Amino acid sequence: MRAAAEQGQVQAPSGEGPPAAPTPRGAALGLLLGWAGGASARALGLAAAAWVVSGAPAPGLRFLATWSLLAWLPCAALGLLELPARYAFGAGRAREATLGGLAGLGWGGLLWVLASPFQSLGALGPAALALGGALGGVLVARRARPQGRARARWGGGGLALLGLVAAAALWADPEGRYAQRYAENQLRPADLAAPSPLEGRAPEALSDLELAGAIARTWLRTHPPEELRFSWEEAVALEGVLAWGERAAEPRAAAYARAWLRSHEEQALQEPLWADAAAPLGPLTRLVGPSHPVVARVASYLRERAPRTSAGVPSHVGLLAGGLLPAQAWVDSLFMHGVFVNRLAARRGLGWAEAEAQRLARGMVAHLQDPERGLFRHAHVELCGVGLQLPVEACFWARGNGWAAWFLVDRWAARRAQGLAPDPELRRATLALLAALRAAQQPSGLWRTDLLGEAEPDNPLETSASALFLAAFARARGVGLTAPDADAELLARGRRALRGRVRWEQGHPVVTGTSTGTNPGFQAAYRGVALDDNVGHGVGAVLLALSQED
Repeated sequence: MRAAAEQGQVQAPSGEGPPAAPTPRGAALGLLLGWAGGASARALGLAAAAWVVSGAPAPGLRFLATWSLLAWLPCAALGLLELPARYAFGAGRAREATLGGLAGLGWGGLLWVLASPFQSLGALGPAALALGGALGGVLVARRARPQGRARARWGGGGLALLGLVAAAALWADPEGRYAQRYAENQLRPADLAAPSPLEGRAPEALSDLELAGAIARTWLRTHPPEELRFSWEEAVALEGVLAWGERAAEPRAAAYARAWLRSHEEQALQEPLWADAAAPLGPLTRLVGPSHPVVARVASYLRERAPRTSAGVPSHVGLLAGGLLPAQAWVDSLFMHGVFVNRLAARRGLGWAEAEAQRLARGMVAHLQDPERGLFRHAHVELCGVGLQLPVEACFWARGNGWAAWFLVDRWAARRAQGLAPDPELRRATLALLAALRAAQQPSGLWRTDLLGEAEPDNPLETSASALFLAAFARARGVGLTAPDADAELLARGRRALRGRVRWEQGHPVVTGTSTGTNPGFQAAYRGVALDDNVGHGVGAVLLALSQED
């Protein structure tokens, strides 16, 4: 009996070949489990890698949960591209784990090229994706796989799809546009051969306004308006150029800005509407009225079409991807949208602009200002009804707080220009931010990229944020937000240090030490952003700081 029973037993399946082919439902379930499990394991792996490199406090459950959720969608999208190859070549846990691990390594390398925050993870990023893919493969239920020609078609098609996506992504090179932009800002031999704006004087003999003039004239000469891009970095540069032009009574500044608008008007009337597309209108609205077609287009977008967060803040990503991206409030929008609506509101008679500016300011304070520290986080992202703050840890990006400081002081000035009473809530928020910035100023007079971080090699002093802070402190005195003699020592120390960020090459000024384009991330990602010279938002911020009245 026992022998007969043993003969009738079904042999347990080995680790590799599957037993009898499962039902179509079972095969579909296997694919679904493999896809979802692999995406989840990879997302958690990336979150853990970010937690390790950023040194977020233990146990880091909120950090891990937030970044796992954010990373799941791209990991799931990558996993969908792998399905044909895994369907053809998988079918056993060992094979699934191998395929998932190898694909993870490939995706890790691709992301390292495409996404600058990912580079801060170093080798941990690809390793986390590879391990996550392997663990996801272990979760796959056994299923049938095609044989013969069908297998070749599925497998070859899947591999070809992966190759095409990888090649297209590498060719697109989204960071390349920034590299080209920064290269164009460097002074060329012909620029250095031009007459020096010093006119035979020593740099230290220049007043702050004269130094601003040397920087501004160099920018105007080396950046013809028709060749200057029409985006946020250049908008900051123009904000500074116009501030210098007004203070120095120099008509070339306004003429340059008008030529810039004329050269890009067609582009501005066609490109998708989002924060970067609105940024140039902040400085330009000083010169053109609300009826100008470009101004009217952005105003209509903000009044009628802008996607918004739960607090009513226009989503930073706007109508990109058809407006389907999750609603996001970035502190950057306080410059890119905020300065624009402030300038419209200050003209009077545009009640919607004042209401929009107030809603933006209050919404950003609610979304991003830390109630204990007074500083602003970078972004608030809403996914499936859940609001996520980035960075999760107590890391405060300096330039983002520079956008906030400049906008909030500008908001005060705009209400004052309309004869409106101060907003007590925004006054408290502004003064809390300024108090936190006073405490964060370094002995040198400047501020670090990670405002509350230690003085470490990967946390450098940063030019654009320092200049924005100095401009905001000086203007706060001028518009009556703070006492007329407030922050005199802070400003004197900061301006001396800011002047030291200007390097002279054959008598021509070069603004140094500005961190380049920065996306919401974690502490290591902010600290990993490169510094460069003559970056538009650094030049503009320095001009703002040096052109304020004492």
